[in-house]
Amino acid sequence: MSQFHVDGAHILYNFIQATGSINDVSGSRTVVVELERGNKVWIRTVTSGHHGSGTLNGNEFSTFSGWLVAINA
Repeated sequence: MSQFHVDGAHILYNFIQATGSINDVSGSRTVVVELERGNKVWIRTVTSGHHGSGTLNGNEFSTFSGWLVAINA
């Protein structure tokens, strides 16, 4: 499971279940948030949690991309 955080606040999580699968699986999420200069945004991988075992294979890789959509005046 991975979690998306803004300034320490948990915004959403991403969870994939592949019980018994021998194949790699992946998942993605999209979130739109309004940020201000100085906000800190990060992805956290979780090795345990309330959803399944929380085990991540593949060296627990997560990626993050962000885009500036508009600047508020």
